[in-house]
Formats: sequence, C-alpha cells, structure tokens
Amino acid sequence: MTTKTERAKVKTLMARAERDAVAGAYDRMYDSAQAVLNLDPDHAGALELLAKALWQRANLEELLPVIDKLVSLNPYEPGYYSLRGSALQSLGRLGEAARAFYRAAEISSGAEQQHALDALQELQEWQRALVADLLDEDPVFHAGYAQDAERACLSRGFALVNLGATAYRLEGQLN
Repeated sequence: MTTKTERAKVKTLMARAERDAVAGAYDRMYDSAQAVLNLDPDHAGALELLAKALWQRANLEELLPVIDKLVSLNPYEPGYYSLRGSALQSLGRLGEAARAFYRAAEISSGAEQQHALDALQELQEWQRALVADLLDEDPVFHAGYAQDAERACLSRGFALVNLGATAYRLEGQLN
C-alpha cells in the first residue's frame, strides 16, 4: 500500500468492519476485511477481524491459514495460539490443538496463561476419555496401546502433555 488514497480507503474499510463486528454483522465484516487485505495483505487488524468472522461462520479450515499469517506477523501473541487451539480442537485435530494451547501458555502470563492452561487441561481430559473408549471398543488400538501407548495415541492424533510439569515450569518463569 503506497498511496494516500489507498490508506484512506483502508481506514474507511476498517472503520466499517469494526462497526460490523460490534453489530454482529459478520458477513459484512468478512467482506470489509477481505477488501482491506486486497490493498494490504499484512494488515494485522484486518486479519484479526477476518479471523473473527471466520470463527463466527465456523469456517475453520479457512481460519487456520489466517491464524498462520497472524502468527508469522507476531509470533508472541498468545491469543493467536489459543484461537488456533480452539479451531483445531473443533476440527478433531487434538494433538495439534494441545500443542497450540501449550504454546499459548508458554508465552503468556496471568489470566491469559491460566486460560490457556485451563483449555489444555480440558482438552487433556477429553483425550483421556476418548483413549479410554478406544481401549474398550477397539481391539487393534488396545493391542497397539499395550505394546507402545505413546505411539498408539500419536497414531490416532492424540497428544497428552504432563500438565503438572507444564504448570510448574510456566509458573517458575513468572517468579
């Protein structure tokens, strides 16, 4: 984006998109954010509004590359990793979701860190329940689990993190 006219157009489109966000008009917000990104593909504000619109539309496959772009622009924003974790969890990609929530907890502090740890804890409990169901219902999984539990879980997309050690290590960074 180089011209004064383009900058003014971006400003107008962003103001419209932000009004649409407040009003819950996610389709219009999506259109405005896309128009801004056509002029400035690295506009973080437009990318964030686009991500919000995609989340509200439950268009999670399209959301993931938008989050990746946001992370490439600012890899130290824990909210991006939390959103990525939630999207991946909704898509059933639990191992990737666990890693995203873990990263969010690693780079955040205070209430934001606690939120990421709570999301990770909830995901861990859900994965444990799914693994227990698989052990009861799937003899092939049960046999593989008996030989190598970690490999059997990873082969099904699970990733369990030792939360006690995680929380302890992360809290240690804050002191």
